[in-house]
Amino acid sequence: MEDTSTVVESNQEEPIHNVNYNAPVPAKIGFGNDFKTDRVIAYKRAMGIEPTADNVVVAEAANMGRMLISTAYAAITDKWFILSFEEDGVLFMGINKLSRFTGQNIFIPKESISEMGYKNSVLRKVFSFKTDGRKNKYYLSPFLLNCDFQKKNMEKLDSFIAQY
Repeated sequence: MEDTSTVVESNQEEPIHNVNYNAPVPAKIGFGNDFKTDRVIAYKRAMGIEPTADNVVVAEAANMGRMLISTAYAAITDKWFILSFEEDGVLFMGINKLSRFTGQNIFIPKESISEMGYKNSVLRKVFSFKTDGRKNKYYLSPFLLNCDFQKKNMEKLDSFIAQY
């Protein structure tokens, strides 16, 4: 008898981060309603993530200056996220300009984050973290219309960061 089995070696590695959870997008109900605690909990539950809103903040990508130059660029770019500080990493839940979940989510594993912190700025905090040698910056404002968790969770930002 001949051995006809073949061993296949894979050179492809699993990505370290940018894991897209592809959770179903909850029903679109009015402007800003996905900034509510119950909507965040339902969305995280749909992804199999611990259903809590006690560890989340709304963030805006810091490179928004480019958007002032071109309204066309702004119209095709969503730069808002709800950051969820999980035990094993940070989940970025995509939000569009109508404050609704987009279904475009990114997970950054804890082990790939080499730095994390924030600086106080006028009326907001500049949150940053470093992964894969690149620094990423986001603006966190304590005052958001229709958001019932932002101010309370911004006060816990130090404890969120301390776990990384």
